[in-house]
Amino acid sequence: MRSRLAKLLAKRSDTLIMLSATPHDGRARSFASLMNMLDPTAITDPNGYVAEDVRAQGQFDRIVLASMNANLAPLKRSIDSARDRAGRAAAETMERALVHVAASRAKKELLVLSHGSPSPLLGGQA
Repeated sequence: MRSRLAKLLAKRSDTLIMLSATPHDGRARSFASLMNMLDPTAITDPNGYVAEDVRAQGQFDRIVLASMNANLAPLKRSIDSARDRAGRAAAETMERALVHVAASRAKKELLVLSHGSPSPLLGGQA
């Protein structure tokens, strides 16, 4: 239901702000769906892409990365669902890539917000 509403609004709006109290479920296809709401051409194959495939053409003047807290990013559920050390490393890499993609879409200004301990994905730059 929310996805259909977001898609409808995306078609009728010049700007789309996506806010959520909970992040996506950690699956690559779910992330692709969210990115394609922002830019329908961002990810051409939602079933088979890697972070480098996400094109940077859908850029915005300002991007806000909110709640970049240690307890929220990286998404613990995504990393904990991995079966082994290699899977956890891959999940951490994907989480880092998602932050990079979101941050790299800012043309003029990037605002990163956190409270408490900042996310380790910020590399101590918070």
